[in-house]
Amino acid sequence: IGAIEVYKSPQPSAFGSGYALVNILPKYFKGEGQEIAVDVGGGSYGTFNESLSGGLKQGAFDGYVSQSWASTDGHVDHSRAQQQSDYTNLGYRINENWNIRFLANYVDSQTLAPMPAVTPTSANGVSWPGAERYDTQTTFTTLTLNHQYEKFGGYLKAYRNDTDFDLLQEVTEGRRYAGGTGGLWSCQEISLYGIRAKEKLHLWPGGEVLVGADLDVSELKNTQRTFSGTGIPGINGGQAERVWNFPRTTLISPYLAVSQMAGGLEGFHIIPSAGFRYFSHDTFDDKSAFQGGLVAGYGDTDLNVNYARGVNYPSPIALMNMVLVGSAAGDANRYWDRIKPEVVDHYEVGLNHRWPENAAVGVTVFKDKGKDRYRAYMGGAIPTLFNDPIGEYEISGLELTASVTPLASIEFTAGATWMDVKAKGGDGIERDRMPYTPDFQLQAGVNWKFWERFRLFLDLQHLTGLYGGTNMRGSFNYAQLTDANKIGDMTLINTRLGYRFDCKALRLKDSEVSLAVNNILDQDYEYAKGYTMPGVTFFVGVNLRFL
Repeated sequence: IGAIEVYKSPQPSAFGSGYALVNILPKYFKGEGQEIAVDVGGGSYGTFNESLSGGLKQGAFDGYVSQSWASTDGHVDHSRAQQQSDYTNLGYRINENWNIRFLANYVDSQTLAPMPAVTPTSANGVSWPGAERYDTQTTFTTLTLNHQYEKFGGYLKAYRNDTDFDLLQEVTEGRRYAGGTGGLWSCQEISLYGIRAKEKLHLWPGGEVLVGADLDVSELKNTQRTFSGTGIPGINGGQAERVWNFPRTTLISPYLAVSQMAGGLEGFHIIPSAGFRYFSHDTFDDKSAFQGGLVAGYGDTDLNVNYARGVNYPSPIALMNMVLVGSAAGDANRYWDRIKPEVVDHYEVGLNHRWPENAAVGVTVFKDKGKDRYRAYMGGAIPTLFNDPIGEYEISGLELTASVTPLASIEFTAGATWMDVKAKGGDGIERDRMPYTPDFQLQAGVNWKFWERFRLFLDLQHLTGLYGGTNMRGSFNYAQLTDANKIGDMTLINTRLGYRFDCKALRLKDSEVSLAVNNILDQDYEYAKGYTMPGVTFFVGVNLRFL
């Protein structure tokens, strides 16, 4: 990972389908020369990780490769997990303005699912896992042609992601997560590929034009069969094998955004902006998404006013059982193309002030208004209507953020968010709770450098009013979340202490040994009902950088 960008709300000029985005910027070797890094660590519950990385930049060529392995025995029975990753990022500078880059990332992982601590019932919000073991193999590649000139720059990118996701019921030592005998194996074969093009132009003073287009294609096939090769009554419809062929879907989404700065950042300034993205889908309805914003400020104080629409197209889970080969709802009847994408309109007003190099504070008020919620069809009578015709929801919130750097060696950060929910379903009844939408959350952190080579990180997360219930998308009516669905309030504190060192004789530079302690308060908490997370855990590691 080279860097992480977080978009907390829809931004049609930055990304397409979805309401928010975490953008992982890949790491590549920037400095002239070469380096090798070795990272080894271990800790509680048999946890172990290692990685070996190397980078080189020589003339027009640069390359960075990395291999890593991580594993753990897990903190409860049958929760072992392991993952192997291989990463390559190669670049070649064609001339001063153009370069080409190839990236490849492969991951092979396995995770065992533990039994819930509480026997599932319809009243307690606990559910069995979908399988006893999950195996995942995924390969992601990109080929990018970049260019940068004084007044414009951009890229043309081709990408492909192939993933095999296996869900297995092992049926070992009498372990059963579903009725029947013999066990099931389900394999999802997913392919995502396409082309992205973007150009950023600075054609006049203070102005910026962003233009681009995304072509995204998805393919998915799901095969489910029994280990024994015979049918299981009540589980597999009595069939030994079932196959879902999801339709290949193609989404083309061109976009355009324009912004203009008037004035200067050191004095009065105003920055209006507007953007638009059009979604042309070959299976579902086409949609348009707009965004608009205004920044007005003086010096280090800014007032922001923004609006943006997010569009969310159905994932394959919404289509399950509608494309089962040989079924009455199979792909010949094309029931899925009656589904409209969901939309969310996001409104936001924020005020921020900075004291350069010392502190910053901000307050933001926001509202999300969602509609056209679609139901997930998992079986039974085929619906005649897939989008809620009158249902909607609103999430209103207030967010406060602050950072303080009283000394060059220490920084404090904090963010607090309050949210209020109103959700109305097809029955017209209004509810005040939605799954995984907490009433309040607080995050805070400390970054302290001391005694020249020591660094201490401390972070806190506090959540209240959090409810589960992600399996409630099978109806247009919002079920009332009760105390049985409530996930306990939690306060988590984690810390990490590192010591950096050099050794010229071994050509070591900015190497580090570290000790991390998570859940210092030994909180008994969970993110899903019936599945308790670990208590206090310890981890020690060493990172060696050879230059």
